[in-house]
Order: sequence, then C-alpha cells, then structure tokens
Amino acid sequence: MKKELSDILYWQRRIAYFRDEKAYKELYFHFYTPLHRFAVTLLGDPETSEELVSDVMIRIWLMEEKLNNVNRLDLYLFKSVRNAALACINENKPVVLHAGDSSYLDRAGYFTADSKINSKEIGSCIEAAVKRLPPQSRLVFRLVKDEGLSYKEVQTVMGISNNSIKTHIRIALKRIRLALEDFTSETNREKIK
Repeated sequence: MKKELSDILYWQRRIAYFRDEKAYKELYFHFYTPLHRFAVTLLGDPETSEELVSDVMIRIWLMEEKLNNVNRLDLYLFKSVRNAALACINENKPVVLHAGDSSYLDRAGYFTADSKINSKEIGSCIEAAVKRLPPQSRLVFRLVKDEGLSYKEVQTVMGISNNSIKTHIRIALKRIRLALEDFTSETNREKIK
C-alpha cells in the first residue's frame, strides 16, 4: 500500500469517532481496487468480488468506535476479504474465470518505449503463468507483487508461515521465468523466419 499508514490511521479515527463521511469515502476509494483485485484472485468472479468488498467496507462503517481498536486496518481489510471469500466459496457459489491484468509490470517500469518486444504480449504471458499457479501460490504472489505487502503482512493476512510464503514466491517466480523463456525463444524463432 502506497498511502502512508498515518493517513489510513487518520481516516480510521475520523470514521470511528466522528462518523466522517468524507474520510470514509477516501478510505473506501483507497482500498477498493486492491481489495477487489485480491477478491477476484480468490473467487475468479469480478461481480461477486465487487459485492464482497462492498460488504466488507460497509462493515467498517458499522463498527463505529470499535474501528479504533484495529491496529493495522490495511491488514484487517485484506483478512476480512479473504475470510468473506472463503465463506463464499464454502457456499458453493459458481465462479467465473476472468481476464487478468498485468499492470503491475507497467507500474514497476519494466518496459521502455523503445523496447522491441511488445509489453502487452509479455504481460499476457506473465499473467497466463500467474493464472496457472496453484491457488495458494497465486494468492501469495498477488499480495506481495500487486499489493506490495511484506512477507510479515502476508503472514498475518493468510495465516501461513514465513517459509511457506517464500516457497510460494519461489514457485511463482520459477514458473514465470520458464514462461518468459518459452516466450522469448518463440519470439526469436519468429524473427528468424
């Protein structure tokens, strides 16, 4: 999360003690996209994920003064979305696969304007590799790479050990590297033709 924790704490207190709608709106819009992306990773369904994130955010408003007892609201929100998604999955709701986005590559500055390889093709290749990851590895990868959470924060959200997180990241990076190697060798074969 890029926003300073002090800003999040400020919004949290304004909501808890003063029922500040403006602070709630800022908090909502700050967290909506990363929480939605996380929920879609869990459920595979953007519409259900949208409802789930909205429900979690409404519960934040309804907590009133109890909201001030939450130490790290960002981690609390991710954990709440995870728990709600798992409850949704347990209800056997059907899930739909979605087209992913690899915007984290663009944000990280991996591509330059004069790059000879189309960044969208590389992004699609990486996104396809991420989608083929085991579910737990995919979740850990998304939290670390897309949402910028530390391993310690992922440990809190997912309830798994630090060693498990490292293993999931290692698996993800190895599979992405192999996918990129296949992609670049294919691209080179096409250039030779």
